[in-house]
Amino acid sequence: MEKAKEINILALCKSLLRKAWLIVLCAIIFGIGGYVYTDQCVAPMYRSSILLYVNNSASTDKNDNISSSDLATSQRLVKTYIIILRSDPVMEKVAANLERSTGKKLSGGAINGMLSAGAENETEVFRVSISSTDPVLAAEVANSVAAVAPKEIESVILGSSAKVVQHATVAGAPYSPNKTRQAALFAIIGAVLAVAFVLVREFMDVRIKSEEDLAEICDAPILGYIPD
Repeated sequence: MEKAKEINILALCKSLLRKAWLIVLCAIIFGIGGYVYTDQCVAPMYRSSILLYVNNSASTDKNDNISSSDLATSQRLVKTYIIILRSDPVMEKVAANLERSTGKKLSGGAINGMLSAGAENETEVFRVSISSTDPVLAAEVANSVAAVAPKEIESVILGSSAKVVQHATVAGAPYSPNKTRQAALFAIIGAVLAVAFVLVREFMDVRIKSEEDLAEICDAPILGYIPD
């Protein structure tokens, strides 16, 4: 039984080697197709970001000495600040500020869908990013967040403050999609599909091609064979 398994595995490997051209061809076709699809059909996304610094004591505005406990508390507060930032009332005020400053109308829900936020390397600074197919709009929305967020956060969490460290600028290049990565992913998918096709075809092929195939299904001795 072990011998039969070894022969089957060897046969599968030989089948894959014989069809290597098909596997490579499928990988190339799928890779090119993935690249063209990404380039022509997937809209490029641009991202603009602001940086906000948070602290847990409004008195630090007048006192340059900040203790380690203040910093630790500020780091823990970052998640709370982000939740407040994404709340519906704050998002609606960001939308209103955007309309006043640029004349562009977006709903608070739409802005929330464009927004992502997170702490910078576990510090008391967190980044708020806005993603859009329009690089100018992304920067404008991010700066509207910068204009509204600090006061709104301070009004909710008494005794704390938030300051804008960095305003948003217009992105010069899209961050997504990565055409090369997409092409590589499609190429891998094409190669996998080709390998699966070859293996399934090999498993479904019940023809007797050699003496070994006949010996596997019949215990009778082989008396002779017709050469090619």
